[in-house]
Amino acid sequence: MKIVLWILGVILGLALLYFLIPGFFGLFVNPKKEYKSDSKGYRFLLNMASVIGLWFLRVKVHVSGTEKLPRGQKLLFVGNHRSNFDPIITWYVLRD
Repeated sequence: MKIVLWILGVILGLALLYFLIPGFFGLFVNPKKEYKSDSKGYRFLLNMASVIGLWFLRVKVHVSGTEKLPRGQKLLFVGNHRSNFDPIITWYVLRD
């Protein structure tokens, strides 16, 4: 019984960290400021949160055609946002 409670405590602690770490770093982002470039640290946090979240939820993503996207250029990606889950998939697929 102690082992089960210990495992549940570890899982709960990891889930809490999953939300607290990005939330803490989000306090330092000014929402009124227009940023000219991406921060490598914040981009890493976003990518890792997406990867961990999709792994934890056991979501399998199959993508084809990314080789046709231009490299080294900016592009505009418009999604239909059928749910709030779409941006997470987009961050995961287009993380490079």
